[in-house]
Amino acid sequence: MKSLESIEETLRRLGAHRRSTANPGPALDERILADGQACLAEHDRGAMPGGIWARLASPRGALAGVAATIIVGTLVVVHWSSPAWALSEAIEALRPFRAVHMVGYGTGLDGVSQPMELWARANAEGTQSGACLARTDDMVAWVDGAQTYYYFAAQNKVVVDPGIMIGLHPWCGPELLEMLSEEALDCRIRAGVDPVTGHGRIVVTGGMDTAFGPQSWRIEFDESTSLPIRMQQWSNRKRQGAPVFSAETMIYFEDLPDSDLVFEVPPGVPFEKKPLTIPEENLALMATPDAGIAVDGRGRDEACRKLLGEFWAAAIQGDLARMRTLCPILERWDDKLVRMILDQEGSAVELLEIGPVIHEGASAVGPLALVPSRVRSRDGLVREVRILVQFRHGESGTTCLVHGKYGQSRIAPDPDGA
Repeated sequence: MKSLESIEETLRRLGAHRRSTANPGPALDERILADGQACLAEHDRGAMPGGIWARLASPRGALAGVAATIIVGTLVVVHWSSPAWALSEAIEALRPFRAVHMVGYGTGLDGVSQPMELWARANAEGTQSGACLARTDDMVAWVDGAQTYYYFAAQNKVVVDPGIMIGLHPWCGPELLEMLSEEALDCRIRAGVDPVTGHGRIVVTGGMDTAFGPQSWRIEFDESTSLPIRMQQWSNRKRQGAPVFSAETMIYFEDLPDSDLVFEVPPGVPFEKKPLTIPEENLALMATPDAGIAVDGRGRDEACRKLLGEFWAAAIQGDLARMRTLCPILERWDDKLVRMILDQEGSAVELLEIGPVIHEGASAVGPLALVPSRVRSRDGLVREVRILVQFRHGESGTTCLVHGKYGQSRIAPDPDGA
């Protein structure tokens, strides 16, 4: 394994791979390198405790978490028209590419913006990223299997999170654009020209309501290739304020070698498990009196199996009332949004397995347990979904309830060999 190379060296060697020709041109490439290096040199390199990464648990907000600060040339629209162009063209243009490199910036939950670059490769099914490696000023993060690793150089440690907490979900390809074209609200397509290069540009804007609040975006496409070359996302419906995510460079590859997606941890650096906890704003819902099921003397593994067995049965049957009883956080969302979330996860049609507890922690309400399930989805794929279970001790006994999915699901081996 090897360390990440500098952004300049990375961009210089991109020609070693087969890639798209969606670059805006040599003049702008030189400006990107110069401006990017200047931003990196001048940026405050103080510690930021992972605020950006907290956004990655969102089904829609995976891209919102892979964020950083290299502000380079932006599109200047010199004329608008109704283009004879559709997202279907971009969907087809993206099909050959299984890997992407992004350079940009983003704003963490603490309001701080900082630079980052991301390398990602799609899984075999093309549904989401499989291998992924990202770097900010003070942290390197990567996914290995079903866990996420964070290397903090200043603290000389690696924190291991038992979930897939970074990556592109859905994959930055046809599936993402199909989702936007079907579900976006106020979607508008405009044509313009970049005055620096004279190249045609297509700008798509829109928004949607998600389980993590309203989201909106602006995606810029190269007219000649139909490939997205810049992207911004906001945590509101009107694209107001600073974006939480802005990719200023997006370069596509048919594939990438493993060496571009791994990080060499310095010798002797200790590894530690990330403690399980839940957001403070969810504590009140976790204390809902009639939620969940009674433990009735069962051991922790057995209680989790019973709870999740009932939860998956309700999800498969579309029994939203029962799902809300077992998982009170769903009370925040209307039926339409809950069904949309289930559909995004592939819509489970069969529960295959509920595993034993793999990690434990605690919230102010009581003990927490992380439990993996394997389900067959409507698309025929088997997915492993890790769910966080909250236990509560009260005068009437111990109960347990579903807090929610932990990290992103992943495609798992099919026990039937299909």
